[in-house]
Amino acid sequence: MNGTLIKSVDLFYQEGSSDKVYFLQIEENKGSNVVGYVVNFSYGRRGNAMQTGTKTNSPVTFYEAEKIYQKILNEKLGKGYKISSQHTNNTTTKVTKVDDVPSLIPVVKKEVKPVTPKCVLLNPISEERANEILQDDNWIVQEKMDGVRFMLDVKNGVFILQSKGYNRKGQEVPVPNNIKKMAENLPTCFLDGELVGEVFYVFDMIGFHECEITHDDFETRYQLLEKNIKPNDCLKIVKIYHGKDKVKFYDSVKTVAEGVVFKKKSATYHVGRPASGGDYLKFKFCESCTCIVTKVNNKRSVSIGLYEGDKVVEMGNVTIPANHDIPKKGSVVEVRYLYAYETGSLYQPVYLGERDDVDVDSVDSIKYKNE
Repeated sequence: MNGTLIKSVDLFYQEGSSDKVYFLQIEENKGSNVVGYVVNFSYGRRGNAMQTGTKTNSPVTFYEAEKIYQKILNEKLGKGYKISSQHTNNTTTKVTKVDDVPSLIPVVKKEVKPVTPKCVLLNPISEERANEILQDDNWIVQEKMDGVRFMLDVKNGVFILQSKGYNRKGQEVPVPNNIKKMAENLPTCFLDGELVGEVFYVFDMIGFHECEITHDDFETRYQLLEKNIKPNDCLKIVKIYHGKDKVKFYDSVKTVAEGVVFKKKSATYHVGRPASGGDYLKFKFCESCTCIVTKVNNKRSVSIGLYEGDKVVEMGNVTIPANHDIPKKGSVVEVRYLYAYETGSLYQPVYLGERDDVDVDSVDSIKYKNE
């Protein structure tokens, strides 16, 4: 779905426990040197990752695309779906005759490599290694935000206004309403960051004006980010620190932040995580793990566990703060802690919220007291 949006409709279906959404688009094909159109769709339960696909295996005329689009729309409306919003390119004329169909005329187009919605991941390091990097001018440091990884793909042009969100797995996720509204004032870009509550903290930019910039070094990408993205109430740019300022910053956040992130100034954007080392590293002042809820207790508390092979090992209880809903048994949740006892419980656990973008951790992955 990397073409110019020509026409789209957002549908929803709510009945009983069902709450589903369905998005349908006609897009001008950008994958070849021939003008054509494709009909793409995405669907799923509201708030969950979306399934995507296409109704056209190859580009077709606008007349054919319009017929496919209208047929699917009528089918969905007949099944009880309702329209929440729709968009039509103001320059698109409704086709009523075959003679009105645009001809497939070869044109020369600038090749634009689409941005892949997946993210770079960080390798953990020891405090000793962190202190070494603090003295190395080839690295910068940023605060490690205590939120959920979120990537925002914004397409703002003359005939298109669209924003899509992706999680760390590259799955499409809903864009919060305040972020979607804010994105209307952004240029076309692809931003990488974390959602902390209703605020999007941006720490990198990997796409700008429909061009992928992952092969540029981090320092160049960050300068482009600072120059073109203006912070506001729901978008903040995570500051970077150089030279001697790194040590001052590091010392100032030791007791208040989750941790810090180190990035090599020359680092390109490599998706995934290397087996060891790499250009993107993290040092956490406290630990966190992804657990499964094994039981809902009284007085806003749940029991949590981690996997050991195919079985679940109990890791104690965690209190649910008043500003969070109590998760159900079987939910996947994130918990911060200082360390774990060998007897199998987390010391000073703090509930951070539910997760749907990561898997439950194993008992081998957590930090024990004797470490």
